[in-house]
Amino acid sequence: SGSVKVDGKEIFGLKPDAHSDYRRDNLGFIFQFYNLVPNLTALENVELAMKEGYSTAPDNIRSLGFGAGMGLPNMKRYTDDMIIDSVVGEGTTITMKVNY
Repeated sequence: SGSVKVDGKEIFGLKPDAHSDYRRDNLGFIFQFYNLVPNLTALENVELAMKEGYSTAPDNIRSLGFGAGMGLPNMKRYTDDMIIDSVVGEGTTITMKVNY
């Protein structure tokens, strides 16, 4: 048996609905397995994505004014802590902490 506490709240034993609610309200995940520049390393792709205004959105979406608003620079600007960890052959994990 074990225990998982986040900010003093025990979440290990939550029932499935309560666990889903907690995850929905307190955690965020971004999965992106596309739109990487193939000749760049994972770290170089992250560095590119950290440039203001950079977007992988297609031109037709950008022409509508979408595509760069939730880029990594904006995510970093609106989080209290952001850690980017990249492991060759495994992928990149971005962890963001928001104090509210």
